[in-house]
Amino acid sequence: MIGPELATRSPQWTPDHPYVGALLALAVLYAAAGILLAWTKAPQTAASRAPTAAGRPLGAILRQPAFLVAVLAGMVGHGAMVFIMTATPISMHVIEGHGLERPHGLFKRTWSPCICRRWRRPF
Repeated sequence: MIGPELATRSPQWTPDHPYVGALLALAVLYAAAGILLAWTKAPQTAASRAPTAAGRPLGAILRQPAFLVAVLAGMVGHGAMVFIMTATPISMHVIEGHGLERPHGLFKRTWSPCICRRWRRPF
C-alpha cells in the first residue's frame, strides 16, 4: 500500500534527479524496518534453553547435494525475479510510453510484460 504511493510522490522530492527521491524513500523504509526488528524479541523455546550438542562442521553441510541444489535453485529464482522486475518497467516506459508521472501503471510493474500484453491484446 505504501510502495505505489511512494513511487508516485518520491520523484517530486528531487525534481532534477527523479530516482534519488525513490532511493531516499527506500532508505527511510529500510531504516524503519531495521529499528522495528531491533526492538523485536523472540520468545525463548524449550529447544533454545536445552544444552546444545556439537553440530556438523560447515564443510560437511556444504558438500551435501541437497545444499547445492537449494543454492542453485535460489540463484535461478532470484535471477528470474531480477530479470522480470527490471524488464517490466523498461518495457512499460520504452514500448508502451508509460512514465513516472502516470500512477496507473505502478500496479502493473510487477507483472511480466508478455503476460500483460497477451491478456490485453489478441495475438
